[in-house]
Amino acid sequence: MARPNCAPELYKYGVVEVEYKRIPCRYAGYNIVFKVKEHSKYPDYLAVVLLYQAGQYDVTAVDIWQEDCKQWRGMRRAYGAVFDVVTPPKGQLRVRFQLVSSVETTWVESKTAIPGEWKVGATYPNITIRRFSLHAYSNSLFLASAQFTEGQYGLSLSMRRNYELDL
Repeated sequence: MARPNCAPELYKYGVVEVEYKRIPCRYAGYNIVFKVKEHSKYPDYLAVVLLYQAGQYDVTAVDIWQEDCKQWRGMRRAYGAVFDVVTPPKGQLRVRFQLVSSVETTWVESKTAIPGEWKVGATYPNITIRRFSLHAYSNSLFLASAQFTEGQYGLSLSMRRNYELDL
């Protein structure tokens, strides 16, 4: 498929079945790595593409922190692993990612993932994260919080509290 001038040959096949297998992968010192897409325009339009996330999760949402009104603002899923926002907040951007597996939904939050003057094409490893998990079992909701992981040294502090709420 990567051979030059072979596109017409491939088009003859029409729609083809593609088989793939997801495998969990881990790179030491990294949890989530994302890049500012080339068509971003500082400071008016920000698009990021996820390059790597640890484990076997799907990223289903990306939010950025709106400091002036103290709330999270959702980014639009443009296509594939690309999320974008028009008029992103000024200053350093805190970002959180919603990760979904077959058994849990988890938000992973950065403290300062993107510098205030972000650069097009720059790659940002998510070094400091906070993890919040929501688990639903029958008629109860359990909230598990928080796991802190910092830097490439693998230092971590884990705390876990469960709150049971009747639904």
